[in-house]
Amino acid sequence: MEDKLDTDILKNKIIEKISLLKNTSSIINENDLNSINEMIDDCLSFGYTEQLVNLIILKCICLSNINQYDKALETIYEGIQISQKYNTHRLLALCQNQCGILNWNYCFYDKAVEHFLIALELFKEMDEFDKTALCYRNIGVSYLKKGDSGKAYQYLNEGLNWAIEKELRDIKGNILSWLGILESDYSNFDKAVEYFLESNDIYIDLKIYNEYAVNLNSIGLIYIKNDKIDLAISYLEKAESIAKEHECFLVLADVAHNFGLAFNKMNQKEKALEKYFESIEFRKKSIAPDKLSNTYHNIGNLYTSLFQTETALKYFNKSLKIRKKANLQKKMSESYIAIATCLLIANQFKRALIAGKKALDLAIEFNESVLLTEIYLFYSEYYEKTDNAQKAYEFYNLYIDELNKVNTEEGAKNILVMEKKFEIDLIEKNALEQTNQEKINGALAMAVTANHQINQPLMILQGNLDLIQTLTDAEQTQLNTETLKQIQMSIDNINSILSDFREHSDIDLKNILKMKSYKADSNE
Repeated sequence: MEDKLDTDILKNKIIEKISLLKNTSSIINENDLNSINEMIDDCLSFGYTEQLVNLIILKCICLSNINQYDKALETIYEGIQISQKYNTHRLLALCQNQCGILNWNYCFYDKAVEHFLIALELFKEMDEFDKTALCYRNIGVSYLKKGDSGKAYQYLNEGLNWAIEKELRDIKGNILSWLGILESDYSNFDKAVEYFLESNDIYIDLKIYNEYAVNLNSIGLIYIKNDKIDLAISYLEKAESIAKEHECFLVLADVAHNFGLAFNKMNQKEKALEKYFESIEFRKKSIAPDKLSNTYHNIGNLYTSLFQTETALKYFNKSLKIRKKANLQKKMSESYIAIATCLLIANQFKRALIAGKKALDLAIEFNESVLLTEIYLFYSEYYEKTDNAQKAYEFYNLYIDELNKVNTEEGAKNILVMEKKFEIDLIEKNALEQTNQEKINGALAMAVTANHQINQPLMILQGNLDLIQTLTDAEQTQLNTETLKQIQMSIDNINSILSDFREHSDIDLKNILKMKSYKADSNE
């Protein structure tokens, strides 16, 4: 009887500790590992299956937080095996979901989707409505991260419909936020703001202030991208005020980072640096390797713009070190090309070429077209500086080709999102609304297409002009006829496109012709 009482006390202590750790899961670290391992041993000794699997999930989160991916993966597979052994479907679903999150955090999105889909079916079978909706969200976000906008929209809307049907308002608010992020990523900024504001109506009502502040920060970032800095600062100040009031330190880190972006756009370099360093201090208190590396990277960009290359390299290397440790290989390519460009400015040609090669290898491995444009432009500038006009010209053409590819892919993705929206509208709206949607989609698709059609001849024009400036008098004479042909063709193409557009008075040419600047800074 006494032994039974002792084990019950122990079990209750473990349950209490698990509850506490779950509430602080985002910040548990190596200091919590010993305690977790001791409780795992106790659960194994006394057969506390449910508590055991929950502890294994917490251990996985802890290892993930300290960037021990292999150990975290090994741990969660152990949890899956235990769940299968004891035929505990709910715990199996939790483990599969956590395995998905683990792969998601380390950018292995295909593997993440595999595990989320297993968890989704299990939660459906058990009528776990909230977790079912969250699985839909997780799958949608995974597709968003890997650039599949159509499937991202599909699964996010499945989750949204589920949350609405089952009256899961907090989850509805979260999914609306992710839909806002999706629309923002594809430059549908007005629609993105609509989603964020609708989400915030829910968060205000439910008093979920940290997510409310996150959305305000996201709206601020949208206005930064659109060069509406006054509006951006207004939203960032609101986000900062709420985050401070409710001690949301992770949000404060993101807000400070975006203040840095805003001040940098205003050419207020000192204020930008102040905010970047403020962000770093907040992020050091949390486990956010990717975001911390982004801030270091942007500080490097800022010092590069001031031609303080030694200081810039210091921060680029800080960012690269974090990205290497977290195995963020796509981000590593971004670091290497920033370092290469900085070294080129400093006339350290050999080192610049080495860094450029590392960036190129990673970008090709992961098929990162956007980064490839920057890398090819770097090589063109490198060979121009080292007096190899032929190589400079070859890489500039590769840059133009890759840029056109990026523009085409971006347009296709936008059209795919619109098509997916239209499919959903066919079910939910009447014939008149469908017709209106078709008109809207057609106009947007035309705008996207025209933007890219104009971009190409403009880039060819710029490329030829840049080339002419680098050539000798003799070389200019040799290339003169062909170059003039290319310039005239580009001018004819632009005039033709503009002529077509004049027939469509409902399209805002100013917005269509506005060239999007290539990103110089990393977002949050």
